[in-house]
Amino acid sequence: MTDSWNDLAADRDDNPSVLLFADNAYRSLREAVDLRGRRILDFGCGTGLLSARMAPDASQIVALDPSAAMASRVRAKQLSKVQVRESVLDPQAPMLAEPFDLVVASSALGFVEDVSATLNTIRQLLRPGGTLVHWDWCQTDGAVGPGLIGGGDSGGVNGRLRTGCRRR
Repeated sequence: MTDSWNDLAADRDDNPSVLLFADNAYRSLREAVDLRGRRILDFGCGTGLLSARMAPDASQIVALDPSAAMASRVRAKQLSKVQVRESVLDPQAPMLAEPFDLVVASSALGFVEDVSATLNTIRQLLRPGGTLVHWDWCQTDGAVGPGLIGGGDSGGVNGRLRTGCRRR
């Protein structure tokens, strides 16, 4: 899977649907969570579109992606307060040692092999009372588009799941 993401990285930020999805995800995140002063893990950060939008308010962002090309695109943006790590989710990694206030997963959880194990790892990385927010592409009438399926405090991290497909 990493090779196919490497192939997509070069022009990912030029795709209008991807840009719209990032804008919608960021807008819904700001409606749900106060980002000011938060330490954030952007899990499956891709080219860093969401990290770039969150950076002005966050205290620190760790942008994590297993694709070398995606991580390289984030680094090229030279975003302040953003540390980029080309890696899978590894709770032993030094930059993941300090707990996070917020973990965001934009179109990432659908690509992990073991969602339960990943959510357990995310739970370990969150500070008590921390939040996981995730989004994915909507599929309606057989068409996939930039609408959002979103959830907050999901996967048992805080015991609630909010989902819904809505177009903005």
